[in-house]
Amino acid sequence: MVSSKIYTGSGTHSQGLPVPNQAVLDLVPSVSGKSRNITTDNYYTSVPLAMELKSRKLTLVGTMKKNKACIPPSFLAKADEGTVQYAFDHANSFTLLSVAPKKNKRVVFLSTTHSEKKRDEDTGKEEINVFYNQEKGGVDSHDQMCSLYNTARKTNRWPMRLFYGIIDSAALNAFVIFTQNVPNFGKHKRSDKNS
Repeated sequence: MVSSKIYTGSGTHSQGLPVPNQAVLDLVPSVSGKSRNITTDNYYTSVPLAMELKSRKLTLVGTMKKNKACIPPSFLAKADEGTVQYAFDHANSFTLLSVAPKKNKRVVFLSTTHSEKKRDEDTGKEEINVFYNQEKGGVDSHDQMCSLYNTARKTNRWPMRLFYGIIDSAALNAFVIFTQNVPNFGKHKRSDKNS
């Protein structure tokens, strides 16, 4: 975890922007200008957010809610499994991808990283879809690892629960840094039977 923000209720800390956009912008200063990618789910992803991140030299890949005005109606129409549609906005440098993973189900992706139709040879899926699937697991992975060695205790006080969460994240961060500095940690050498 690089940075975090406490959600204290709808409409707080919005500074005139939609709450999802402001939440993302509050978390990215440490990576702004470093040509990094931000991966978001459909609650956060929007074209205005993508354009703002682009001005900060960051790219965005994410799924989109189907009620967004920028999505062409044909992207949401019922379709057979495996149907793929692309839309490119070359002026603003973003790509929309609509995929039907199952019959009559659509998933719409927005990407400022990808600018052409490209299919992954290994999986047979569109490159944007594969990239999103690889990147989105960071938060899930963090939560799963924190739950393995959880410091939390039963409490009705939310500041204590927040404190336990900070301790869990700090311990996981320390472990990640340690394993990067000591790559052979946990790998036992086989001892010779003769010795």
